Amino acid sequence: MRRTTLGIVGAVCIASIASAADLPVKAPIMPVAPVYNWTGFYVGADVGALWTRANGQFDPLPDVLFFGVFPISGDLNKTAFVGGLHAGYNWQLAPSWVVGIEADWSWTNAKGSFTQPWVSILGPTVRPTL
Repeated sequence: MRRTTLGIVGAVCIASIASAADLPVKAPIMPVAPVYNWTGFYVGADVGALWTRANGQFDPLPDVLFFGVFPISGDLNKTAFVGGLHAGYNWQLAPSWVVGIEADWSWTNAKGSFTQPWVSILGPTVRPTL
């Protein structure tokens, strides 16, 4: 009995229809991806912060007559806000060529200072600001 059952199962497996190559319904055709075009206007904005620590020195020599003898030192040790806007227009001329025009504006509230005044032999003391 066992042999007969195995024989019937084996015959059914062998005699089954192979339908993988003969699908009754064909798969739908995949649409072609559209070609991207860079032509058009764009606008954007940026915001951020800056952290800076810099020291500088201006040595006016050899022109001691106008700036005095001692060098002038300054520092820029601040944290500040940075922000800006930009806008433009691009033209795509060929599949691999894009030309355009852009305008941007940026602003920061970073400031610096000098620790020593400018001393001139010919005039009054002037304290520069950045």
